[in-house]
Amino acid sequence: MAAIEKIGAGNVNMIVLIEPSQIALKRAAAHCRKLVPTANIITICSDFDSLNPADLPKPTSNVAVNVFSNVLDMDCFSQQHLIGLAESMFRDKNYFVCASPFTNEAAIARLETFRYHFQTNYPTFRLYHDEANSAIGEYWMCNNRYYYGINRHGGSPYCGDYYGDNGCYRRWTRVLKVFSV
Repeated sequence: MAAIEKIGAGNVNMIVLIEPSQIALKRAAAHCRKLVPTANIITICSDFDSLNPADLPKPTSNVAVNVFSNVLDMDCFSQQHLIGLAESMFRDKNYFVCASPFTNEAAIARLETFRYHFQTNYPTFRLYHDEANSAIGEYWMCNNRYYYGINRHGGSPYCGDYYGDNGCYRRWTRVLKVFSV
């Protein structure tokens, strides 16, 4: 949703949602309709490995923004197949927003491999944002710090021990890569 807000809802004419869970797909479509009511929202209830390029709509714009949220770190699909699907939808300019929790090094390696494919195979590759925070490293945000605008750290049974400037033990983690080809 943040990517749509950054691009501007008026600049989005088609959204393709791919998700194997019908419930999650309906919820995602509802959020997209609320944010971009004029966009053509196409929902595909499938896993990546079951899709072929012919199953995917052709973008109507010369610019495509591909958002992969909490999926590239999973090892339940063929990454090469997903890359082929993404490449089959390429336009003149292709942006990728790849976000995932920092769960472990092996999972993050899958996200890095995805980025590396485009970096090594496309001379137009450009990296805009590359950030990672693990639960051990740099403080990003306590999971329980804000609740309806109120600082809740320490006031919630879910808070962990507080480590001074490094925040609560129960911190959000993230890996975020934004690039274009």
